[in-house]
Amino acid sequence: MLAGSFAFEESDPAILLQALPAFMRIPVDESVSRVLRGTLEVLDQEIRSDRMGASLVTCRLADVLLVQALRAYIAINGAESHGWIGALSDPKIGAGLRLLHRDVSRNWKVEEFARAVGMSRSAFVLRFKTLVGVPPLDYLLRWRMQLARDLLRRNANVATVAFRLGYQSESAFGNAFKRTYGRSPKRYCALERR
Repeated sequence: MLAGSFAFEESDPAILLQALPAFMRIPVDESVSRVLRGTLEVLDQEIRSDRMGASLVTCRLADVLLVQALRAYIAINGAESHGWIGALSDPKIGAGLRLLHRDVSRNWKVEEFARAVGMSRSAFVLRFKTLVGVPPLDYLLRWRMQLARDLLRRNANVATVAFRLGYQSESAFGNAFKRTYGRSPKRYCALERR
């Protein structure tokens, strides 16, 4: 038996943890389990060895194993019930999510997302909401606020964060942050730095 854990730098990994299943079962007879077996064999060899760099290789293989397990689980069970992680495997919605993540500061319109991935607006919104669990612009807001919290924790100033995330003013950013987290960015910073 092999057990492990992952630690997150950010103090709020909720966006990831909410998308993960509580338990993943990948039957050995599934074709996708072959790649997992190979990674587990290499991981086992590294754990048992005292060769140079074994701990580094072990950590990286654990990351690879997590991604491979998620891929296998989604391949077996389908993307529909696994939030934005499953949505990444959908050709159209995954492409939309990658666009959003690459250019989070852009003033996105739903029509632009839909056009960029070759879908109608209504079909894109329906498929996005089905897979991700929230409409596209709600997801964008949540993602921006996650990034904002991370930047503020790293001592970025509020105006810089607002601009970096696509807000035209510190006030507009502050209002969005307060709606999401119940306090202003400056108040959040003051509490975090105590």
